[in-house]
Amino acid sequence: MKELHIDTSSRFRQKSTYESCFNSKGKRVSRHTLIAEQKYGRTLQKGEVVHHIDGNRQNNHAKNLCVLSRRKHNQIHKQLEQIALNLYRKGLLTFKEDDGYIISQQMEKDLDGK
Repeated sequence: MKELHIDTSSRFRQKSTYESCFNSKGKRVSRHTLIAEQKYGRTLQKGEVVHHIDGNRQNNHAKNLCVLSRRKHNQIHKQLEQIALNLYRKGLLTFKEDDGYIISQQMEKDLDGK
């Protein structure tokens, strides 16, 4: 069974999970920040953050990163949480205390086209 883990605790993430590097000014920044700045051709403005589209904080490919205002970023994560809750209410996700939210057998069949 495929597992889908929903992280709703973004406020409590440890920054150490991000790889750091140095920008052209010698300032230490997260690698995803540097890549996003290169993608957009500018430095991040105050109040902007980099969002990992696929939710994988280790996937720093430019196509997986977008720059958002902190407010918009929070809205997007709330959308994801609402989607997960709706899937849970419809029985497409189940909850296991040790594993968190996982894809139900019904959703697994739907995803596999069976």
